Amino acid sequence: MTAKTQEEKTDELTLSCRESNIILRVIPLRKNIDDMKEEETAAIKHYVSCKSCRDRGLAGILDMRLSCQEAVLIWAERARALWLSGQETLMDEYAVEHVWGKYQLKNWMGGCGYDTFTGCQERPCQELHNYWARVPME
Repeated sequence: MTAKTQEEKTDELTLSCRESNIILRVIPLRKNIDDMKEEETAAIKHYVSCKSCRDRGLAGILDMRLSCQEAVLIWAERARALWLSGQETLMDEYAVEHVWGKYQLKNWMGGCGYDTFTGCQERPCQELHNYWARVPME
């Protein structure tokens, strides 16, 4: 590792769960990740890598509920397997959690992945989930 790489790693902003949650609440949900400030990016990085934040989910952190219609429309705008392709906005991640379920960094089988039992059980969301679960991936 070069001195520059070590320097860049130490300069990276790290946040606590509380700090991350506060920042996540004020980020516009449709703001592209590429356009975010350092602290906004750090809050998302914390959320993605923190088990307790993931267990809580965006709905719990943001203290709001995404409707089935909104979630389905977000997936329709992207027309791809959102849970695999990397989300571009917090709203994309929220839609994935709504339909597909919360992401678990470590599940009861020792692996990681989406807990599909935490996804929405309403018919439109279940139909969307079932469609994407059956699409062959190349």
